[in-house]
Amino acid sequence: MSTKNDILKILEKNKGKNISGEALAKLLGLSRAAVWKAVDALRSDGHTIEASSGLGYMLSENSDILSVEAISKHLPGIDTQKLCLYKSIDSTNSEAKRMLINSAESGTVIISEEQTAGRGRLGRSFASPQGTGLYISFIIKLPEFNSRSLLLTLATSLCVCDAIEKTTGISGKIKWVNDIYVENKKVSGILTEAVTDFETGNIDSIVIGIGINCNTAPEQFPENVRPIAASLSEFTDPPAHVDRNLLAAALIENISKLERYPFSDNDDKLVAEYKERCFILNKKVKIIKNSSMASRAEIEKAPYVTAVDIASDGALIVRHRDGTTEHVSGGEISVRF
Repeated sequence: MSTKNDILKILEKNKGKNISGEALAKLLGLSRAAVWKAVDALRSDGHTIEASSGLGYMLSENSDILSVEAISKHLPGIDTQKLCLYKSIDSTNSEAKRMLINSAESGTVIISEEQTAGRGRLGRSFASPQGTGLYISFIIKLPEFNSRSLLLTLATSLCVCDAIEKTTGISGKIKWVNDIYVENKKVSGILTEAVTDFETGNIDSIVIGIGINCNTAPEQFPENVRPIAASLSEFTDPPAHVDRNLLAAALIENISKLERYPFSDNDDKLVAEYKERCFILNKKVKIIKNSSMASRAEIEKAPYVTAVDIASDGALIVRHRDGTTEHVSGGEISVRF
């Protein structure tokens, strides 16, 4: 580790408390000048570090830069070699795919403070302003999901809801298949992508991308999504800044369990838990199967159907006006709130 990272690790462990430059120098076998230089570099990175004569340095409780040191503080058992952080990147999912070309291991996690080309489902963009959200992708290898990948998206949605609730107390609900809502506002989206082995045609790896609006101000969202998008910080009680490092640690802990989860033995349990969180059941919805190509007029003309259940494979079961039912495994859902 670099001197800067060593000092950040100590400051994170003592966040909100003063630690003298002399103590830092002694702990790390450095000169006071080297400590000062490292602290100055951390400040340049955006960390809020206060300095007081006679007291030393203190990492502010409000400092919220994502870092390996801060995340590992909340998740001591994490393999930090598999945790990759960026200040800015085009897309964490795209980076995960690039890393897979170089044989990245299962369990690799990619996080960025900003995405310049964040992606959602069906070719849509995902707004990713710097320093306000959690933009994170996971590489996992689950061969059993060659024909059951929709269940992985359901499981990931539950992981996100659980992490949010544990760290903020906010109870998120799921709009099938992978959007997390709070009080009819979208706070998170998930993009699950399969990477196929060219020779066998089987799924070799899965990349799970998750974007969570943590502290994004309303004006930071693109104008077209402002009516439906919101940040977790708007719903905390009392209102509070969401600790993104704490949320990242909780999410990493949850997603890591998916590699060991016996899906084949627990499909019914998984679907039952998902149904408890899914808020569209028994509601009127529109199914837009080619929503990336559909015009607004076409969407408005689409008939409403009733969402009645979730099938054992994760498909949404809808009932048409004539009483017939249909299993829907893809496309976009529009809900009548």
